[in-house]
Order: sequence, then structure tokens, then C-alpha cells
Amino acid sequence: MDKRLLQRVRAVLAYAPKTTVTNTAVDSVVIDRLGSNGALARSALLLISNLAATVGTVTITPTLFDGATSSPATAVTLKTALPTHDCVADSVEAYQLDLEGFNRYFKVTFTPVPGSSGVSVFSASVVLGDMDIVPAATVPVVYAKA
Repeated sequence: MDKRLLQRVRAVLAYAPKTTVTNTAVDSVVIDRLGSNGALARSALLLISNLAATVGTVTITPTLFDGATSSPATAVTLKTALPTHDCVADSVEAYQLDLEGFNRYFKVTFTPVPGSSGVSVFSASVVLGDMDIVPAATVPVVYAKA
């Protein structure tokens, strides 16, 4: 294993665990793609995890925004849209992102739609990879900018 791996991959807590019971959209933190080596991350793994406190049916729709400044506000059109995420207690969903063509900064907006008595307790993380490394995951679709 390459001992420099940890220097070439960076994890970001994009959205800290919170309870969601309404359909109000929430934003992740702004993620800076610039790595310690001066290169922009070219790939990422978006992980949405649901805690055991998740009950009922809650669907989360993730949307990507990017920008050249630390206030990304331009919605990113992907070749294949990110699917909605059905929250199930104690589960993790992974989305492989191709960041080629993205601006330096990006964020993810999560729009939850709770069903009857649905409560979601979820968090999101992003693992950024540099030019030479694509974060490993068994993910069937790579979501790229159109």
C-alpha cells in the first residue's frame, strides 16, 4: 500500500448528524477541492449515512452546486442525475462523483421529504481523491458534470 495514500485522500464531514422531520432543504459545508499538493481533487465519494434513530419513510434528494468562490451557488447539471436516497436506519449510500469540470468549491444541498411520521437522522461525508487516486467503492454509476 502506498504510504502517501493518506496525504492524497481527504475526508470532509459535509453535514453533521441532525434530525430532519420537515421538507426544508439543508446545505452541506462548502468543500474546497484544493489539496495539500496544490492540485484540485478530481474525484469524490459522497456518503450519506442514516443513524439508528431513523424511522418511517424519508426520501432525501441531493443536489450539487459549485462556484469559483467560497459561496458556490450555481446548480451543477450532471450527465446522470443523482438519485433520491431512501433513508433506512443504520444504512450508508455511496455516490461516486467525477469532479472534472467543477469549479474549486462545491456543496451538496439535501432536500428531505418525510412520509407519515418519518424522521431522518442523517449525516454526509465527502472523500476527495487527487489526480492519481479514485476513492475505492463498489458504486455502479459515476456522476459527472454534463
